[in-house]
Amino acid sequence: MSANQGSANTKPQPIEVVLSASGPYIETMSLKPIEAIPGLTELLISTQLLNAKRPEEKRIKAKCFVNREQVIALRDAIDQFLIATASTDTSSRTKDSRLNAHGELTT
Repeated sequence: MSANQGSANTKPQPIEVVLSASGPYIETMSLKPIEAIPGLTELLISTQLLNAKRPEEKRIKAKCFVNREQVIALRDAIDQFLIATASTDTSSRTKDSRLNAHGELTT
């Protein structure tokens, strides 16, 4: 088994991405598998204010539970948006490994 492949006993880890960070304000999205219900994922959008009384506290702005097909649909919608807007946004093209220089989705 290669280093990139997980074993059957490996638990999927939560994924977090910063959606925006402006000064002390941070907005993040996370995806976390629900262990008790296989195939279900928690999608969470939260905010954090670093100069607040409790800067470590994250406030939930949106939370929903989606199945794998819905996560794939979200990914596909984001890919479609990136393809549609690639010709107007040249700064992100080199950062996105899934889009080629023409803004086309690569596999």
